Amino acid sequence: MNNNFDKTVRNFQHSKIHSSGRSLDIIFDTIPCRKTWVFADLACGTGNLGRLFQGKVADVLFIDSSEKMLNTCKKTTSDRGANFILSDCHSLPVDSGFVNIAGCRFAFHHFENPNRVFKEVQRILTPSGIFFIIDLVGSDNDLTNEMNHAIELLHDETHIKSYTALEISELAKDHGFSYIKSVNYFEWQDGISISDWCKITNREKNAQYIDDLLSTLSLAQLSELGYSKGQLGFINHIKISITILKKIDANNQYISSGKK
Repeated sequence: MNNNFDKTVRNFQHSKIHSSGRSLDIIFDTIPCRKTWVFADLACGTGNLGRLFQGKVADVLFIDSSEKMLNTCKKTTSDRGANFILSDCHSLPVDSGFVNIAGCRFAFHHFENPNRVFKEVQRILTPSGIFFIIDLVGSDNDLTNEMNHAIELLHDETHIKSYTALEISELAKDHGFSYIKSVNYFEWQDGISISDWCKITNREKNAQYIDDLLSTLSLAQLSELGYSKGQLGFINHIKISITILKKIDANNQYISSGKK
């Protein structure tokens, strides 16, 4: 998977979807930051999320498994409190209880074992630490989910799964987290053409296949997936979810489910 991300570094760096968005406003309106705190940007890519926390906290851990992504992140990031860590998020080289806030933006759908990621985040967070996920959202309708998965694989072969709100809720409960806030919405109201969307992952050749799949859907199905029909083709409005969680303090007698 790393090789795929290595090839698309510049695309992700300049993608408006990955560098801006209303989701970031919601995060900072909801989560308090203290100058003494540590923030971990999980699967940071080129560091768009972590850089926003610089100056708001003492240290930012930029963590990614792609060496080229991390090197690009270093070149575009201030040294102020920055720490760059080449690592997979399934096994984090971070001390237990070291991080106050951990965030994962547009990366959770790439993780092969979400239970392991949740377990690692739970471990590195301080008591009552915060974990937020901003990502694509799965549908509660199985057929819609199958179509969405097929489209996502055509767009990005590293896609594993878009999780539903219920699935994230179960992961949170299993690994000792309580809810602070959960929001589902369309990130980009203006949307992005299928062609431009596929350029981000160097999969332009699949744009027509995606258009052909979308043309078989009803307006209701398109709306549920976050697509609309434009004059020049289909538009992706990037339907995402924001989940903000709080680690349950040991004093609350949380007992791990033991899932791995």
